[in-house]
Amino acid sequence: MSATCYRIWHDTRYRYTQPVARARHWLHLQPRPVPWQSWLDWQLQIVPDAEISHGTDAWGNPSCWLVMEQWHDELEVSMRGLCKVQGRHWPEKERIRMESMPWEKLIASLESSLEKRHPQWLSNSAYLYQSTHIRLKHVLRRFAQRFFRPGQPVLQALWEMNRSIYEEFQYDPSATDIHTSVLHVLQEQRGVCQDFAHLMIAALRSLGIPARYMSGYLCTHPPKGQERLRGVDASHAWLAAWTAEYGWLELDPTNGCFAGSQHVLLNWGRDFADVSPLRGILLGGAVEKLGVEVTVEPVP
Repeated sequence: MSATCYRIWHDTRYRYTQPVARARHWLHLQPRPVPWQSWLDWQLQIVPDAEISHGTDAWGNPSCWLVMEQWHDELEVSMRGLCKVQGRHWPEKERIRMESMPWEKLIASLESSLEKRHPQWLSNSAYLYQSTHIRLKHVLRRFAQRFFRPGQPVLQALWEMNRSIYEEFQYDPSATDIHTSVLHVLQEQRGVCQDFAHLMIAALRSLGIPARYMSGYLCTHPPKGQERLRGVDASHAWLAAWTAEYGWLELDPTNGCFAGSQHVLLNWGRDFADVSPLRGILLGGAVEKLGVEVTVEPVP
């Protein structure tokens, strides 16, 4: 399938009301190597200067650690990248989805593999359980059972849940924040991409299907006749669910589609807490002002 190239700007600025004496920050802004993406360029700029070390986190994501020992009252972290994303073959046609195995058979095969302690499944089992933003509740299982009916082909059930969240839930940036629970999102039926990804992940795990949080960017298009504006895009989140036919199948409930060449991956983890772009610990400082600007621009 054809590839699409994007230039990406991701700028984060903190302004502190009182000076910070020293700080430690953990960054997930370095792209994870995957077969369907190639990064032609990637640069990270930090102001003020910081000691930077690189490594890999528990989920296999490249990470950066910043050590800042000097007094400062602001922090600017800028990522610049040039990425080429390949399209992938997902089960777009209902006929293909309906030919997949019943979801109960998938669960049985997963349980059998875990009992036999297959190395792959021991790794995938991390995406079966509760995590910082994911709680497994009976109400989430009941929500999942609307789509995972007895004998339902697993790919069709995944697609129906994905489309239902897109059609029934309202995208509302003012409705939630990072501390909003999945149960609140389910009850109020509104939120943002992070909320919808967490909801679907929690519902799938409640059935015993491994699901992981995908963090990155989405190329959006301005209204017809209007120019693309810098800094108006945002980070994006979607999810991947394990299937027998496709391995990790990526779905975007915010847009009711499979992840495609418009989705640029940075990292994945159990939920947002594992792949937050920037987090840190400060000595000093006070109430901070945060500004984030993201631009994802197609390159001809």
